[in-house]
Amino acid sequence: MIDYINGSFSLILVSISFIVGIILISKYFKTKEKTFVLVGLSWMFLVEPWFPSTFSFLCYLFTGLLPSERIYLLLGTVLLPLGVLVWIYAYTEFMYVKKQKLILIVLAMIGVVYEIYLIYFWISNPSVIGEVTGPVDVNYNLVVNVYLISLLILLEVTGIIFARATIKSPEPETRLKGRLLLIAWLFFLTGSILDIISANSILILSIARILLIISAFAFYSSFNLPKWMKRLAGKRKL
Repeated sequence: MIDYINGSFSLILVSISFIVGIILISKYFKTKEKTFVLVGLSWMFLVEPWFPSTFSFLCYLFTGLLPSERIYLLLGTVLLPLGVLVWIYAYTEFMYVKKQKLILIVLAMIGVVYEIYLIYFWISNPSVIGEVTGPVDVNYNLVVNVYLISLLILLEVTGIIFARATIKSPEPETRLKGRLLLIAWLFFLTGSILDIISANSILILSIARILLIISAFAFYSSFNLPKWMKRLAGKRKL
């Protein structure tokens, strides 16, 4: 039962995140602002940890078969360095602009080392990366977990700093965007932690995925504020 719920929620989360990403990217063609491309891509990449359970769920649903361990392990890890790099690129377009190149170079170098480690063991001995423990779940080894936790901390710190700076804007609409961005990152953090510790609890897993789905909507709204929210910001001077 929990595997079915896990797979269903993963599918919903990834689908919504891709829709959010695609809509944000499409805004570039109207505004020519590359920020929309960067934030759209970054959010799509950042839900990669839920790619394997989504793919596995769909495979089992339509074919009755499960993907191989190698496919599962690669789907959930290989794009994360790129996703973080894209987000930090967007972040440094607004903050720490003078240090942007240095920050991106350092992150890229760390990402390359991680990718080499990942690909090497993916080819030679996938069990070093992690172990698939069920139809839609996996346990990663210490190295991968440390890297994933480090990325999560980096994302949360930069996301919250960016959100807090935006909240200080004199413009009500911009302040509302900042609050929504803060909600997005806090809900993403809480949902991710609950997802990790959910184990066999359907309730905790459900709460975790709902928080993650809400974070996707909040992230989208923080960069593409709906008209009704703009009216709210104008009336209440948020």
